[in-house]
Amino acid sequence: AGGNGLFFLSGLNTPTQIQHHFHAYVALSAVCIVLAAISVPAGQRAGSNARRRLHRELIASVLQNSIYFFQSVPLGRIMNRLSVDVAVVDKKIAATSQKLLQFILLCLCAVLINSVVTPYFILLTIPICGIYYWVQKFYRASSR
Repeated sequence: AGGNGLFFLSGLNTPTQIQHHFHAYVALSAVCIVLAAISVPAGQRAGSNARRRLHRELIASVLQNSIYFFQSVPLGRIMNRLSVDVAVVDKKIAATSQKLLQFILLCLCAVLINSVVTPYFILLTIPICGIYYWVQKFYRASSR
């Protein structure tokens, strides 16, 4: 009846159970780290594909215009518009989408690890997610 009170509270009574949970935690943490590491090249590739697609579509739409368009609009304005759009995709969208993907993976992994290690975590997570959804829905509606 001696020993650490934490074992009594967590339901872990034997060192084998503790070791099993520790190995599960380490394995899930390793999977999450690998997924986070994969998200960086995936984000870079997605950004590269977006840049290529945007550039192709922009050039195609400009080249479909009539001769009058090229006579009335200065070439510098056309080039500036194309370079600004591609620069936005290069600097903003790729980095933002990469960070979003990484954040989603890390959050899902954190929830997964906590749910496996402590199943009662789910009982608290579901109401908190509901409250968060309601608050952000209210905030979005009131901020417009």
